[in-house]
Amino acid sequence: MNKKTILISLKVLVSVGIIWWLLATVDMARFWSAFSEADIPLLLLGILAQLGVFLVLCLRYWVMLDALHRCPLLKLPGSYYAGIFANNFLPTGVGGDVIRSWRLRGLGIGWDRLLSSSLVDRVLGLISILFLGLCGIAASDDVVLDDRSQALVIIILLALPVALVVLFSRRCHALIKRLAGGLDRFAPVRFLFQLLAQCAVYQGHIDRVLLAIGLTLLLQSLTVAAYWLIGLSIGIELSLLAYFAIVPIVVVVTNLPISLGGIGVREGAAVALLMQFGVDQSLATANAIGYLGVLLLTSLPGGLVLLTDSPVPSAGAHGESGRTVEANVTRNTERSESTLL
Repeated sequence: MNKKTILISLKVLVSVGIIWWLLATVDMARFWSAFSEADIPLLLLGILAQLGVFLVLCLRYWVMLDALHRCPLLKLPGSYYAGIFANNFLPTGVGGDVIRSWRLRGLGIGWDRLLSSSLVDRVLGLISILFLGLCGIAASDDVVLDDRSQALVIIILLALPVALVVLFSRRCHALIKRLAGGLDRFAPVRFLFQLLAQCAVYQGHIDRVLLAIGLTLLLQSLTVAAYWLIGLSIGIELSLLAYFAIVPIVVVVTNLPISLGGIGVREGAAVALLMQFGVDQSLATANAIGYLGVLLLTSLPGGLVLLTDSPVPSAGAHGESGRTVEANVTRNTERSESTLL
């Protein structure tokens, strides 16, 4: 058994173990009654909100990729959905970004641009999620912060725009390299410098960066709405602002590379946070499992794309150097690949 198989097996055990523990510690009668008595129209609205998340995700990816290489928007949805399916279903270290890029390689776009745009797209997503979550915590009446915590939230909110400037400024990158000295002999530091180099490409496309941030705030709001609508459908009376404080934290925790596609970790975090807001454990678990079901259900069309639709035909323009870039960037993407929106 090789290392990769062992790692995947451990992730499966973590996912299955957490889901089993959640279901083993709740009142199953109340858990099932939450679904049997669910408000179907609200549940359908939650499903539509999640589909909206995937639509905006695809649009955000196109915004970032089109800045590097002009490409038709209508060429992306099928391949993007195939990547979503891979992220949520396939037990492999090669996630949706690589599958999506492999399918789009025939558009004449280099592997470095395809995968770099995906990686920068995810970094912007993380920064936007942190911003939205902190705003939710600050605005929610259900969260009581002492003076020190309030000051910390304000400091982080002010630091995030600074982080964006550092991320896309070549001068800041050069300063970081000088300060790092010989640390670039370590793989994580080298990967950081590679990421900074990829971000620097967008220094001349700040309008695209700002648009991508706006789209991230929209898609995360849709994710919050999906959780909220599913919760309402099963009888959880919690304010929408409370979900704005909860869901971004759940999304960030989901990206810890310790489970299969975030399954289990996402649900465990959601249940723990919902309970902190006074939600009954059985209903909190029903909300978390309900969202998982919606996420998997709405991801299924991507599997049909993989089975029935061929990748964009390759133009044969990449050659040996393209394959070398593919191998290098793929290894980097595998390190950072997760279910981050």
